[in-house]
Amino acid sequence: MMKSDTHIQRLGRFFGEEDGAVTTDWVMLTALVIGLALATHTVWRSSAGEISNDIASTASDYQIKTSFD
Repeated sequence: MMKSDTHIQRLGRFFGEEDGAVTTDWVMLTALVIGLALATHTVWRSSAGEISNDIASTASDYQIKTSFD
């Protein structure tokens, strides 16, 4: 009978303690932030390339006036 009481008490303490919960929360939040940053970078990378190509083609076709006429 005593052994089962100690097992039940151990289980109660195990489920009652939250020492590792904060660490787990930080690991999950950090992984989420890194995942979002990588996803955002992937999306912005392709659009930034298109925008820079548009700017380059517009700038190369632009005529600069050298006089004040």
